[in-house]
Parts: sequence; structure tokens; C-alpha cells
Amino acid sequence: MLKLIAASAALAVAVPAAAMDHRRATPPPPPADAPPHARPGQCFAKLTLPGAAEERRERVLVEEGGVERRELPPRVETERRTVVVRPEQRRTVHLPPVYETVTEQVLVRPGGEQRIVEPAEVRTVVEHVPMGPPRQVWRLVDGPGQPGPVWCLVEEPAPLKTVQRQVVIRPETVRTVVTPPEHRTVQRQMLREPGGVREELVPAETREEVIERVVEPARVEEVRVEPRFKEVVTRTVGPPRSEWVEVLCERNATAARIKAVQRALHREGWYRGPVDGLYGPATSDAVQRFQRARGLPHGGFLSRETLQALGVAFG
Repeated sequence: MLKLIAASAALAVAVPAAAMDHRRATPPPPPADAPPHARPGQCFAKLTLPGAAEERRERVLVEEGGVERRELPPRVETERRTVVVRPEQRRTVHLPPVYETVTEQVLVRPGGEQRIVEPAEVRTVVEHVPMGPPRQVWRLVDGPGQPGPVWCLVEEPAPLKTVQRQVVIRPETVRTVVTPPEHRTVQRQMLREPGGVREELVPAETREEVIERVVEPARVEEVRVEPRFKEVVTRTVGPPRSEWVEVLCERNATAARIKAVQRALHREGWYRGPVDGLYGPATSDAVQRFQRARGLPHGGFLSRETLQALGVAFG
């Protein structure tokens, strides 16, 4: 992986001499204002970002109001009336008796229970236990095409010791075997409804008629037209600011992730080179042009925001 990063950095954009020689010279002390909530494995670069944009909105008069004359059509109401075509009547209906088949379960033999004890199963497990808490330190690392130093918070694990212990895989259990009862199904006929005579009401037959009548004649009225405004937005940009930005470094800039970045840039139309996992000049140039088009002022660093905009997993 270090050979891949070194070959990529040789073809990428120019890097300051201090950053290229940081492994040969005495490494500088960790930054005093390092990100306070960093986790082990994360890498950051301190960038100068443009100031925040502010918007001011105000209303501007576009058209003055006035009085407008409008002709209103007559108002017509529709009235519905129900006309009886045939009055309601009564008729006699003869109902036959109704039977249904009922299925019943008859107990032939009752059930029972039997309790069976199964012993526990035990296994010896070998574990490696740390002899102390891990230690977190900041390290100066390399990154693909980085134009400046990158710091990573690294967690160094404690030495391990080997211990053995007995683990119960399956505790002792008591199993109950149930013998179900035996039933037999029988069917018989039951009277559900007796027959008889019933009178039914036949509803009247009606018809709907629609009648229209003028409630209010046509007239002319004056309507006040309110003035029309539009909203004007004024944008201003504040002074630049320094900020720590999380970026890829030699620990997580794998060839597979560089290939994913190259494929995403090719899909977006910014890259036409080979998808080889090497962060060369063509890839670096495509990343910077993509960042400028998306308004990401990260100067060629493979930042978390850049990979999110490309749809590539950061870590």
C-alpha cells in the first residue's frame, strides 16, 4: 500500500517540500488545535475555506393596485324534486325451514405428559485478553495527491495474554413430551331457522326532477386590486476561515477506493483515464475540477464531502 501511495504521489499535483520530507526530517509536534472529537483512524487537513454566504431578502413593488370593474353572470340555483311513480306496497313471503350440518369432536382417548432431563454441554474456550487500555497518539501520514500535511489519530492496542475458561454451550434442560388426546369427528343435522310466513315492504318507486331558477340577475361590481410585490435576494460573502477537514490518507486510500473514485468521476464526465487505482495527475485534475463545479473548496484533498458527492463510501 505504501508503494502504491508513493507511486501515485509522484504523479500527482506538486506537494510542498516540507510535506514530502516529513519522514526523513524530525516530524513536527502534533497541532495544538487538533480536532477535539477525532476517533482513531481518522485523518484531517487544515484548510482555508471561503467565508459563509449570507442572504438578505426585501420586497419590491412590481405593480400598483387599483379598482377593476368586473361583470358577474346571473346566479342560478338548481332544485331537485322527488316525484312518486308507484306508492309503497306490502307482500307476503313464505320461508322454508333452514337446516345446517354441525361437526363435533368426541374424545376417544385422553392425552398425557412425560418429563425427560437432558444434561448440560460444556466447552473449554481460549481467549486473548489485553493487559491494559489502548493508547491514542497523533501520527503524520501520507495521503493521495495531498497538497499539505495530514494528521491521523491512531489507537495502539495493549499486549495480550492467553486465558482459558469453561463455557456452558447448552444448559441442562427438562423436556416435556406431550401425548395428545385422540378425538373422533361426528356430524349431525340441526334446525337453524323454522319456516313461516313473513310480510315484506316493497318501497315506493320515485323519480328525480331538476328545476333551475334565477336567484340573482347579472350585475357589474368594482373589485379592488391589491398591489403586487416581488422578493429580491441580495447575497454577501463573509471573510475566509480555517477549518479541519477529514480526508483520506495512506491508511484508508486503498486501490479499491481510488478505483471507485475514478469510476464515479468517469460516470459524472470528469475523468477519461484508466480505472487502475492509481491517484495520478489525470485523477487529481479531475477531482479538483469536480470540487470546483460542486463548490467544495478542499483544494484537491479526497475529503469526506468529496466522496459523498461522488457517491463513494468514505470508510
